[in-house]
Amino acid sequence: MYINSTFIWDVIKVKRKTFETEEEEDGCEKKYRKCEKAGCTATHPVCFASASERCAKNGYTSRWYHLSCGEHFCNECFDHCYRSVLLFLSHKDGYEKYATWKRIWTSNGKTEPSLKAFMSDQLVPFWVQCSKPNCAKWRQLTRDIQMTASSAKTYRCGMKTHTTVK
Repeated sequence: MYINSTFIWDVIKVKRKTFETEEEEDGCEKKYRKCEKAGCTATHPVCFASASERCAKNGYTSRWYHLSCGEHFCNECFDHCYRSVLLFLSHKDGYEKYATWKRIWTSNGKTEPSLKAFMSDQLVPFWVQCSKPNCAKWRQLTRDIQMTASSAKTYRCGMKTHTTVK
């Protein structure tokens, strides 16, 4: 049987994932990957989760997971929470948190548990708008803040938030 080698090379090129490059100020090229979700306007996604020490933050990752146009998490954080086994058969701490959340989520009879549901329920940070009329800026708060409706309504830039989750 004869197979055209040009055809095989074309198939391999199509299967390969694409990434973009951008020239930095120092002349070096920095590669990045766009979100692959149709209609997503994020050309340079930023990982909101920062769950892993290897988090891509706003750099390159092999895949972006899309929650909304402004909310993405990187493949490294996905692996940290979803892949259970490291070398030498020890569990990743992110997987332990996900597995615990999954048991609670399932016992409450909500929708099927998924990693995207876990990320949006547990790791998406709070955004609050400053209540000063001349400011009205949006601020991202850390996940250790216990946010309530009343604290969100009265939030002001620079305000100390003492209500932390223990």
